[in-house]
Amino acid sequence: MIYKKEINLICIINREDNRMMSKKVFISGFLILTLTAIFIAMFGKTFAVQSDATTSPNSAEAYMKYKEFDFFEKLEDSKDYEEIEKLKYDMLEEANRLYELGDIHDKMKLDDIDFGKAVKIYMGNTINISDFQDSKALFAKLSNQDYIWELPVKVNNSFLTFTFNIGKPVDKSTADLLSDSDIDIINSRVGKWFLLRASWNNSDTIDYRNYVNDILQKNNLLDSNKLFVLVGGIEPVYQPILLEVGDKVDSVIVPCGETMSALSMLANDRNNSDFIARSIKEKGVLSLDEFEDVIKQK
Repeated sequence: MIYKKEINLICIINREDNRMMSKKVFISGFLILTLTAIFIAMFGKTFAVQSDATTSPNSAEAYMKYKEFDFFEKLEDSKDYEEIEKLKYDMLEEANRLYELGDIHDKMKLDDIDFGKAVKIYMGNTINISDFQDSKALFAKLSNQDYIWELPVKVNNSFLTFTFNIGKPVDKSTADLLSDSDIDIINSRVGKWFLLRASWNNSDTIDYRNYVNDILQKNNLLDSNKLFVLVGGIEPVYQPILLEVGDKVDSVIVPCGETMSALSMLANDRNNSDFIARSIKEKGVLSLDEFEDVIKQK
C-alpha cells in the first residue's frame, strides 16, 4: 500500500473531519472515506433503478432523481465547477510549495490540471452492509452525506491528489482552541468550496476513472443498465468500493489498488483464502455474498 504525505491547508477542522489538527500535517494516503457515486451506462444508455430496464417506465425520472450520485459525472458539468475551477491557482501555489520543499521533483503548471479526472466522493460513514439490500434506503442515506471532489494530477514523475471540500461553521467544541484569525478563516469558507489538502508521492496516484473503466470492461459491465455507486469506509475495509445496484446491491467492484490490497488481506483471514484473494485480483468483482463473507472475517 502506498503512503502519501499530505499538507493540510486549514488550521482546524470540525469534529466531522478530525483528520486535520494543524495547518500542515502528514498523513497516509490510506483514505477513510466513504465514497459513493452512481455510474449509469454512458452515452445514451438507459438508467434504471430496477434490475430490468424494460420494466422500468420511470427510468428517466429515476436518473434525474439520482444523477447527483453519478460516479461518471464530470466536474465540469456539475454545479460545483465554477467555484472549484477558480481554486486552480491555490492548487498551483501548494504544488510549487511542495516543489520548493523537495517533496516533488518538478514544478506543476496550469496545463497539468485536467478537471475531467476529478471524481465526486460521498462520505459514507453512516453506510453499512444492511443498506445494500435496498437501493432506496442507500440513496436516502447518501442524500444526507457530505461529499468531496478529488482530483489526481501527474507532474512528470510526481503524482499529486487535490481534495476539495465545502466549508462548515466552527465546531463549538473546539472553538476555544482557535485564534480569532483561525475563526475568521473558517467562517469565510462556510458554504464555499476550498482546497482542503494536497497529497503526493513519487510512485503513483489513484485515477479512479481509468481503474474503474478497466474493471468494468474486463467484466463486461460497461453495457450494464444497473447503477454503479461508489462507497468508502465500510467496516472493516476502510477503502473505496463501487457497488453495482439494481433494486439492491448485486456486486461489489474494486475501484483502486488500495481497495484491492485491503480486500485481499481480509480474504487471507478466511478458509479458501488463496482462491478468494486470487479471484479478487483476477476479476476485481465480488458478488454481494462473497463480499459479505470477506468482510465478516476479521
